[in-house]
Amino acid sequence: MGEMLVANMKDNLPLIIIRPIIVISTHSETFPGWIENTRDIDYVIDKYGKGLMRSFVGLPETVLDVIPADMVVNSMIIASVARSKNLCRSLIYHIGSSSRNPFKFSDLVDGMHCYFSKNPWINKNDTLVHVGKKLTLFSTTMDDFDKNKVFVCKRSELYRPYGLFEGIFDDQNVEKLRTVAKRVADKAFNLDPKNIDWKDYMMNVHFPGLVKHSMRSKM
Repeated sequence: MGEMLVANMKDNLPLIIIRPIIVISTHSETFPGWIENTRDIDYVIDKYGKGLMRSFVGLPETVLDVIPADMVVNSMIIASVARSKNLCRSLIYHIGSSSRNPFKFSDLVDGMHCYFSKNPWINKNDTLVHVGKKLTLFSTTMDDFDKNKVFVCKRSELYRPYGLFEGIFDDQNVEKLRTVAKRVADKAFNLDPKNIDWKDYMMNVHFPGLVKHSMRSKM
């Protein structure tokens, strides 16, 4: 509704609509792993790493449409340049990874368990938190996984659209931007989620960045 309103009221102003999905830490610029706060899937990572979550709503094959923050910024820059030079007339740009390089919920579960098993969280009492088993995913009802079932149920309902979502979004308009970027940019603008090795990125960039810049900042 908001997009329709803006499009109808823009008059002669140039308009670009950017639709990033789940924005996560930077892939490479200005430095790898920068992030602020915890939201979306980072909430799950935070609670699991701290030993506060053993189960969550979701299916192993669910694709989490995530994209690093610097790729979102790069897409915005190139979209603005392309529009100003009339190189691309697209109005809406969906910035995500589900179509070109899917990242599944099972990939997140495996990565979290591997990372926090090797790098356990140290709580306020200077005690190591051992995560033990992998996060258990459920789709319909709660089993006796968590002590605080009321809290987990509320959070699970909130995140159900992410954990059980089956959609894959087309990013053909952003693909046009990648072509434009090669023509107009003096330097390489990384817009392509195919460049992401998810296992390496999560283990060596996102998880460490989240711990350093967000999880520890709240202690």
